[in-house]
Amino acid sequence: TESATASSNAGFGKAQTPDFFKGANNILGLKKRYRDLLKIFHPDNLCGDNDTVLEINRQYEALKKKMGIR
Repeated sequence: TESATASSNAGFGKAQTPDFFKGANNILGLKKRYRDLLKIFHPDNLCGDNDTVLEINRQYEALKKKMGIR
């Protein structure tokens, strides 16, 4: 039926946001990962992307707040 097909495909087509800081569990690891990610995804680079950098910054700020870093 049409409704069964729609519900089975509900998860397709939606891009999930990657967890850029997975495994960075301390301040130094977080900062190093942030610098490394910006070297890769900065918009001035050939493979850079502004939206990706905005998401990296959003995640970085949230994790800094969670870890108690200014």
